[in-house]
Amino acid sequence: MSPSNAVFLAVALAGLYTTWKVSTAPNFRFSPALLFYAIFFAMQVVGCAVVVNEGNRMDRLARLGLGLGAVGFVLGVVSVSVWSRYRPAEELAGVRDRFDLDEPHLPYKVAIMGIGYLICCGILAYFYESGGGIPLLQGASALAHGDEILSAQILLKQRRLQMTYFESSSYRGQGYIDQFRTIVLPYIVANFLVWSGRSKRKGLRVLGVVSLLPTVLFLVGTGQRHPILTFALTMSIMGYLMAPPRLHRRIVLASMASGFVVFAVLTFMLGRYGHTGSFRTDLPMVLLGLKDRILFANTIGTMSLFHLFPNPEPFRWGWTWLSDLQGFLPGPHVGFSAWLYRRLYGDVGTAAPMCFGEMYANFGLPGVFFGASALGMILQFLHVHWTRRSRYRAEDIVMYCMLSISFAWCATAGLLNTLQRGLVALPMLYVLVQVGRDLVIVVLRSRESTWWAGPSSQVGPNPLSAPSPAP
Repeated sequence: MSPSNAVFLAVALAGLYTTWKVSTAPNFRFSPALLFYAIFFAMQVVGCAVVVNEGNRMDRLARLGLGLGAVGFVLGVVSVSVWSRYRPAEELAGVRDRFDLDEPHLPYKVAIMGIGYLICCGILAYFYESGGGIPLLQGASALAHGDEILSAQILLKQRRLQMTYFESSSYRGQGYIDQFRTIVLPYIVANFLVWSGRSKRKGLRVLGVVSLLPTVLFLVGTGQRHPILTFALTMSIMGYLMAPPRLHRRIVLASMASGFVVFAVLTFMLGRYGHTGSFRTDLPMVLLGLKDRILFANTIGTMSLFHLFPNPEPFRWGWTWLSDLQGFLPGPHVGFSAWLYRRLYGDVGTAAPMCFGEMYANFGLPGVFFGASALGMILQFLHVHWTRRSRYRAEDIVMYCMLSISFAWCATAGLLNTLQRGLVALPMLYVLVQVGRDLVIVVLRSRESTWWAGPSSQVGPNPLSAPSPAP
């Protein structure tokens, strides 16, 4: 290992330890900042340390950029902790005692979310039906009917591209249907599962289990890996937050094992590995494909930006972020990640550079440092604000988990990924559920008042009574 690589890894490890210390506590080893940094370390730092070429100036620049991002991010986390006088050991100790899941008017909220769940399922069923069926089931059916593995994988890949948001697709914008599939439906089901996990009502438990099955099918239906992995990670974090400390290790290990299995199966179905022509010899190649995808794929996409900008491509000065926002408007759209893949390989796909790389493409190394600092401040502020709540409803817990994951995907992609994974839809969804519940309560109370009692009821103020005669 070169001295420069040793310094790079030492700085990154020091940042991981600092984030762990200033944002978590015993029996509560989770924070949005720690989740982001852990993914960043595994999918960017390790890969960069392995593939960097000391003789290539642009590779060294990429390593410097990632190091600046790590330092800036940690400084942002620490600054919020110092400014807010955050004491994780004391403040995180009582979080679970403030969970208030058996709230008044809970049936109204369950009914509103149940109606939303049925609407989402109807929209997604129509989407898959009008698109020609569910791609993953079609690929599995081809395998079951004796087709060759490679033929079934090609079929699944073609159907996946047709139903996702590349420019060759009829899928418009950045996926209005995708918001229902990856945000709205998981949000509703996650609330059902939180209620069913703590409730003694048998109906809520049945509702949580029954609602889970269609959700999983819709998430894996296109063959994409990140929607179902995001949902699984949400469930894992929720389980960790709500479970007693003695179960934490078991939850973490079970989550890692299940995530690996899901990732491996979908990698095989999509054919994302080196083919050997034999099923038996293909399986080791699947494991190699997983290793390359986790450790190197995102790193290569990120490092490529340091080779392209500012020469031959000029800095974008924020235009990539404006383009990402444009993707939520009607009409076809090519995101920055899709543009980069075509620029590098001349084909349709996504290169998925992380947010630090996108910051560099816009504003150079200063953009990486200050952008990473701002991201660290945002994530730590979210954590501090949440831990200081006086009580936690089910939707508060779900919102915290899903927003944490939404920002965590910045470690593998740019701003667009965070926008798509909930930063836009989740706050609106949270407000709509609260407003819907309050409207139902107001209407029901009004129906019980004299204004709704019927024509024989007295309407308006009480008439003045006649004065009593003097004695």
